[in-house]
Amino acid sequence: MDELARWRRIDPAAADRLARRLRALEIFRHFGEIVVKTRDEQRLLQQLCDLAVDVCGYRMAWVGFGREDAERRVQPVASAGHETGYLEAIEVRWSDTPEGRGPTGRAIRTGRPQIARDLARDPAYAPWREEAVARGYGSSVALPLEVDEPVRGCLNIYAAEPNAFDDDELGLLCRLADSLSHAICALRLEQKRRAAERELRAKTALLQAIYRASPDMIFLHGPGLQIADVNEQTERFYGCSVEALRTLPPQRFIGPPHTPEEAFERVEQALREGAVDFEWVGRRYDGTTFPCEVRLRRLEIDLEQHPDAPRVVALVRDLTERKRAERERMRLEKLRSLGVLAGGIAHDFNNMLTGILGNLSLARSRMERGLRADHLLAQAESACLRARNLTGQLLTFARGGSPQVAPTDLRQVVLETARFCLSGSPIELRTALPDALPAVRADATQLTQVVQNLVINAVQAMPEGGTLTIGAELRDLGPETARAHGLAPGRYVQLTVADDGPGIDPEDLPRVFDPYFTTRTDGTGLGLATVDSIVRRHGGRIELISQPGEGTRFEILLPASEHPPAEGAHAAPAPAPARRRLRVLVLEDDPGVAEVVRAILESEGHEVELTRDGHDTIDAYGDALADGQRFDAVLLDLTIVGGLDGRRTLARLREIDPEVCAIASSGYSAGGEIADHERHGFRAALPKPYRAEELLDLLAALCERR
Repeated sequence: MDELARWRRIDPAAADRLARRLRALEIFRHFGEIVVKTRDEQRLLQQLCDLAVDVCGYRMAWVGFGREDAERRVQPVASAGHETGYLEAIEVRWSDTPEGRGPTGRAIRTGRPQIARDLARDPAYAPWREEAVARGYGSSVALPLEVDEPVRGCLNIYAAEPNAFDDDELGLLCRLADSLSHAICALRLEQKRRAAERELRAKTALLQAIYRASPDMIFLHGPGLQIADVNEQTERFYGCSVEALRTLPPQRFIGPPHTPEEAFERVEQALREGAVDFEWVGRRYDGTTFPCEVRLRRLEIDLEQHPDAPRVVALVRDLTERKRAERERMRLEKLRSLGVLAGGIAHDFNNMLTGILGNLSLARSRMERGLRADHLLAQAESACLRARNLTGQLLTFARGGSPQVAPTDLRQVVLETARFCLSGSPIELRTALPDALPAVRADATQLTQVVQNLVINAVQAMPEGGTLTIGAELRDLGPETARAHGLAPGRYVQLTVADDGPGIDPEDLPRVFDPYFTTRTDGTGLGLATVDSIVRRHGGRIELISQPGEGTRFEILLPASEHPPAEGAHAAPAPAPARRRLRVLVLEDDPGVAEVVRAILESEGHEVELTRDGHDTIDAYGDALADGQRFDAVLLDLTIVGGLDGRRTLARLREIDPEVCAIASSGYSAGGEIADHERHGFRAALPKPYRAEELLDLLAALCERR
C-alpha cells in the first residue's frame, strides 16, 4: 500500500488504475478459497458479494436470476454492501422493456457484460436513477452468468465513483464471472448427482424391501440363464436355499409335463421379445407340485459395463388357491346347471308320463266296456317314443356316445339334412360347399344330428322367414392356431351355419350350450348342448358368434379324413327278413323289462329263457350246449347291478362257445360296447328303449346271416 501511495504522488491516474486491478485481483484470490470450501450455491453467492464489498471496497454487489414468468423479472438471490432496501425499491426485468433495458436486463438478454459508467447521467438507468444516487452508487457493471442455456443469471457490482471500471478491471471481473458460472454449474451438477444418488438409494431400498417382502417368488437369471439369486419367499415356498436352487438339477424343481429344455426356451424367448407370460407347474424341494403363473421380463442392462448382471427376472405366483376357487366356482356352476337339468327332465318326463298313463287308463276303460282302444294305445306309444328321443339326447349330452368314426361326406349330409328340415319353411337356403371338399372323420348319424339341430335352431330363430347360409372349407391348423382352439394341429374342415335372425343377447351367450337352457317357449334346451357334446367327442370344436340384431353364426371344426367316404354309405335300408322260431336266452335284471321281452318273443313263437345274473346265464348256456340245444341268440343287458354284467358274461360265454350269437342291450348312451359292439365280440346292439318290431327284426336278421 505504501508503494501505491508513492505512485499516487507521482502519477495519480496510473495509481487509480493499479488500485482497480489490485482489488479485482484480490477478489479473484479470495474467490478461489471460497470455491474450495463452499458446497452450497446460496452460501457461495453470498460470500462472493460480501467479498466484493468488505475486501475489495465496492459500494454494493448482488446476484440475480431471470425468472420465466410473463413479466420476466430478475429475482435477487444474494447481496451485500450499502443496499439499504435498494433491491426491494426497484424492479428489474430481462425483457425488452424500459425496466429490462438497464445493465442487468441487457446482460441477461444478450449474454455480454454491460457497464453503466455514470448512473446519474445514463439515460438507460432512468427507472432506477433516483434510488441509486440516493445510496451513493456512481457506476456499475453487470456480468452475465452462463449457468443455464440460454443465459439467465447476472453478477452486479457497484462502485461509488463514476467511471470506476476500466478495461483491465472489467476483463478481470469477466473472468471472475466465468469462474463463478463454472462454480455454480459444478455445484448444481453435484447437487443433481447427490439427489440422483439419494433417489437411487431410496429406490434401491424400496426395491430391496419389495424383493424381500414380495408374496410372489422372484428369480434373477444371470449369464448362461442360470439362477443368480432368489428372494426369501422363493426359499420359503420351495423349502430350500438359493444354493440348492442353483446347484440341483433343474428337473428337480419342474413339474410334469414340463422339461428343463422348455424352461430354458421360455427364458431365451424373454431375452428375444422382452416379455413372456405363461402358466407352469413347479415342484418344491419335497417333491410336491403346484400350478403357477410365470412372468418373465428382460432387464435392460449395459452388458459391457455389467457383464455379470442378471439378464432376466421371473415373477412366479402360486395359483393353487386360485385354481381351487375356480374349481369350486365350476362345481357350483355345475350344481346350478344340474338343478336346471333335473327340473327340465322332471317337467318333460312328467308330461310324457301323463300322456302315457292317461291314454292307457282310457284304453283300459274302453276295453272293459268292449270298445276298441287302438288310437289311445297309439298315442301312448307315441309318448313313449318321444321319451326315448329325449333320453337319447340326454345321454348324448351326458356321456356322448363313442362315435362310429368313418370317412363321411359332409357335403352330402349337410345338403340332405338341411333340405329335409327346411321343407315347407319360409327360409331361403344358401350353400357354399365345394365339390372338392374332403371327407371328415365322423359318425354319419351323429353328424346328421348336429346339422339337424343347428338348422332347427335357425328355423326357430326366424319364424317369419330369412336366409340360412351353410358353408364349409378346409383349414390347416398350425401349432399356435390349434392351441388357441384347444385342438391338435392338423387338417380340419370348418362347417359354418349362419342365419340373419335377431341374434342372441350377450347375457345369454355363456349359457347357450348349457342343457335345458332356452329362451323359447317351444324349445327343449337340449339341441345345442347335444351339438356341443357330439362335436367335442369327435375331436372338434364349436364356436358361437352373435350380436343382437346381427344374426347368429356357428363355426364347427371337424378333423378332415385322408380317405374318401365309403361307397353306398347312405344306401336305402334292406327289407326286413323273414322270421322263424328261435331259442333265445335273455340276461335282464329288471323283472318288468324281462317279462316284456319274454312276451314280445313268445308272441312270435320263440322259446325264451330268462336269467337275472351273468353266472346264471353262463350256466344256462352251458347246460343247453351240453344237451345239444344251443341257443340261437343271447340278449345281454350290459348293466347288472351287483352282478356279472353283460360284457364279462360274453367273455365267459365265448370261452364255452366262440360262435355264440350275442346282442348287447343297454339303457345308457350308444357308447362303449353299444357303439363299438363288434370289437367287444357282440354280433349286434339294441339300445333301450326299443319297440317289439325292432327286437324281432334284429333277431331275424342275425339268424338269417347265420
